[in-house]
Amino acid sequence: MSSNEIVIDVRNLSKRYEIYNTPRDRLKQLVLPHLHQAANRAGVALGISKHHSAPRYFREFWALTDVSFQVRGGETLGIIGRNGSGKSTLLQILAGTLAPTSGEAKVTGRIAALLELGSGFNPEFTGCDNVFLNGRILGLTQKEIEARYEQIVEFADIGEFIDEPVKTYSSGMFLRLAFAVQAHIDASIVIIDEALAVGDVFFRQKCYARLEQLKTAGAAILLVSHSMPDIEQFCERAILLDHGEPRFIGLASEAAKHYYLLHQAESRKGQQQESSPVKMPVEKPVEHVIDRPPVEAFLDLTNKSQISNGQARCVGVAVCNAAGEPCNSFRQGERAIFYYEFELNEDIGVPICGIVIKNDRGVTVHGKNSWQYDDNVPASLGSGSKVWCKQEINLDLGLGEYVFEIGLASVSTHTWKHRERVSHEEMSAKRMRICHITDAGSFSVGPAVRNNIQFLTHHGLANLPGKMTITVESPSSHAERASYTHTRKSQVTQTQQNEQPTLFHVTHWKAGSQWIYKILREIAPDRIITPQLNGQHYQDTSLVRGAVYPTVYATREQFYSVSLPDNYRKLIIIRDLRDTLISGYFSIRYSHTIISADLARWRERLEAMTTEAGLLMLMDEWLPASARIQESWIEAGEKFIRYEDLLENDSEILEEVLIKHCEIQVSPERLREVVDANRFESLTGGRKPGEENIMAHERKGVSGDWRNYFTPLVADKFNERHGELSSKAGYASNTIPGK
Repeated sequence: MSSNEIVIDVRNLSKRYEIYNTPRDRLKQLVLPHLHQAANRAGVALGISKHHSAPRYFREFWALTDVSFQVRGGETLGIIGRNGSGKSTLLQILAGTLAPTSGEAKVTGRIAALLELGSGFNPEFTGCDNVFLNGRILGLTQKEIEARYEQIVEFADIGEFIDEPVKTYSSGMFLRLAFAVQAHIDASIVIIDEALAVGDVFFRQKCYARLEQLKTAGAAILLVSHSMPDIEQFCERAILLDHGEPRFIGLASEAAKHYYLLHQAESRKGQQQESSPVKMPVEKPVEHVIDRPPVEAFLDLTNKSQISNGQARCVGVAVCNAAGEPCNSFRQGERAIFYYEFELNEDIGVPICGIVIKNDRGVTVHGKNSWQYDDNVPASLGSGSKVWCKQEINLDLGLGEYVFEIGLASVSTHTWKHRERVSHEEMSAKRMRICHITDAGSFSVGPAVRNNIQFLTHHGLANLPGKMTITVESPSSHAERASYTHTRKSQVTQTQQNEQPTLFHVTHWKAGSQWIYKILREIAPDRIITPQLNGQHYQDTSLVRGAVYPTVYATREQFYSVSLPDNYRKLIIIRDLRDTLISGYFSIRYSHTIISADLARWRERLEAMTTEAGLLMLMDEWLPASARIQESWIEAGEKFIRYEDLLENDSEILEEVLIKHCEIQVSPERLREVVDANRFESLTGGRKPGEENIMAHERKGVSGDWRNYFTPLVADKFNERHGELSSKAGYASNTIPGK
């Protein structure tokens, strides 16, 4: 198929659903309007009544309204929008499983649609049987399936499970097999609705590589995702839907910024504005003097699309070399200076300026803003004032062409003032996106020059800081080294900090880990090891003697499987699993940054569930990991600290544990000062525990919060699964609300 040929042509497409309050209303609508029309005709014919409109027993819901677009072969189109925006409805119409109310959707060629995991699969059949069943449903002949079978099985990579019933498969195995079939039917159009979100990173890479092959062969690809980086990287264009209406159709990078603005506006509806009418003072900033670049360095912004919420617009962008001269061609390692200026239409608080650099494949290779530089920034001065930014970046990049985008956001003066205590996810929730230019300019990076000879400083996208040491050992050294047996890749590294015990803060999810981490970070800043996803800072790297390891999510067995230093201390903090469940529910549903496929999947499911159903689902899928951690330490008789006790007597308990037991070298006065500054009330600007704001990360620190949300069904399920463990941990076993 020609890559220029239009394979999808959608014109004025709309889809209406009829919503009935009761089944009886549906029956009325089926019968009574016809009787009414007959009565009207008879009355008019006899001259005894006028024509009256037929009654309606339903209300209309328009899932799609007047959507039009075209897709050509070889093009990847993203479809984005919040849940309920009409994305899935649109895909179902294109796949032919749903009829539109009005308009038309012309589709040319065979369609491979991965709209729902396992659609077209029989759970009782084996994977092998389902390959042939699904292939026939998709239009392949028996011989065509047989010719592709080995390729499908190899791509799915589920081993001997191909001969097992698919009802025994995990969601990941389901996805592998379903995608493998869809990806090998030689489709002209491939439609994917969030299905890849449940796969691991290796399988997603494999899928995207296959999609790239199909695209090169001339197939059109429609990708639905809530991951804007995926949309920007893999799609040329995107459609943003909002309540069924197309809000934007254009470049994927611009569509993503419109999505952020739309999401930002929705999430702030009904919420009280964070900043007070009285402007809070910001610490006096250092007086910065920016030498403006020459006029010829400024780029032409006339035809540049600015995505803004109306509070500001960009009025200038320039790129210079280290000498301040206009430049768009650099060598590896040279410094580029980016200048950009925004004119404000109103006061925005404290401005956050930043830049994102992407390569010619749309992959982000660098992005940094003024929050991350942690430099003092003045608050804006209101309408008519200008924000001028100068950002210097060493271009330690691979050879090639690059584009950059610039942006302006803002936070309140209160958030900026307390930024040392604000996590990335908290800042992201509080930040207001204001203005972005997605393709502000471009530049190239060529080989570095040394002694008039060109050379490469590194391979790959970026030159990461580091050092390398090479030594040559004698044969005797080899034999000596071979006698040492490595029990595990995580070994202890000797450092100058070995005069103090290594400290491990062992805990589970939603047990105040960020609270304790902030305290440890402030009282032992030179010893702290930054926590990483899935405990990689503890399990997958060399341990450092004398360091402080916060937020170690580990069972007792996992903890002792690592080669520990001789001198170490640990503090174990647990929390009532009932409050852990409630805290996890609100965090996953509303405020936690999406950092994994599981989180994305859980959030989407929670948004479609009642609170009771969501709690039951998380009790099945999310809470067991925390329960296993608790149980392993409690069953072994290890000493632990209850989170609820910490809330009541934080300074006294932490002084006893951190100073006396763990031997952290900090004065009691300094420890109390840090603990006071990181209490719930301080972090939330005075809001007391129990005062609800479900979008705030700190609201989940409330003790006994489960009583407000546990239904009898949730209570019974919890008692059945975790009641005994909760009793051993010292928590009351009665979880029935009101008793």
